[in-house]
Amino acid sequence: MFCNSEIELKYKGIRTYFCDKSLVNLVCTVRKYATPAGARVGMESSQVIALYGHPEILSKDNQTELIYRSLTSETALVFHVENGKVNSIELWCDFT
Repeated sequence: MFCNSEIELKYKGIRTYFCDKSLVNLVCTVRKYATPAGARVGMESSQVIALYGHPEILSKDNQTELIYRSLTSETALVFHVENGKVNSIELWCDFT
């Protein structure tokens, strides 16, 4: 990805990345915020699957990613799971 300008903004528990004024990535690491379906940091991975259905799963050691990809763009919602609980939620956006 080529950007003329890259910006990273950090808030309490939220990190955002912009490329040429378009949101590319957002990461949430606190329980305070939830997805529209109600998923949040601290939930059991089984609760996320109950809300969103069966994801693409990537695992390494005790880290797991539950990946929900858009069918119409290069956008994905990723739940990072450690020891069965969500420790961060990441949104990747297709800004093209």
